Amino acid sequence: MNEIILLSLVTLGWTISPFIRKYLVNNEYDLSHFIFWNTNIVLICATLYIFFTNNYNLNVFNWVTSLNTIEIILLIISGLTTFFAVISYTSLVEKLDITYIYPIVLLVPLTLSVIIGFLLKEKINFEKILAIIIIVIGMIILTYGQYKD
Repeated sequence: MNEIILLSLVTLGWTISPFIRKYLVNNEYDLSHFIFWNTNIVLICATLYIFFTNNYNLNVFNWVTSLNTIEIILLIISGLTTFFAVISYTSLVEKLDITYIYPIVLLVPLTLSVIIGFLLKEKINFEKILAIIIIVIGMIILTYGQYKD
């Protein structure tokens, strides 16, 4: 599939989902029910994706048993951090404007990816650094504007 289509789908999903989440949580729906159903819908979609892309023949238990101790710990940490991030994000959406939360949430992975890129010796040229600086400045201005109001 074309990378531009995939990037568009990711961007669209990450942009629309918080607003839907905010709508549902702000309309007196119980947060725990939202998290339960949202997680189950994602699980069902992931299962159907694996089945229809012919990856259903993977033996999940053999894969897990082939991991070493560090890989199992990393898998658990990955799952736990995702879980706590979803709970925290949904709680924030309930209390704050998405236009305030979203830039901050997006700034952290951007900053970390640059740091990790340097550590892993990825090619980072002047244009990438300049683009990141412009994005960071834009997010600071946007966030400052929220405090000012």
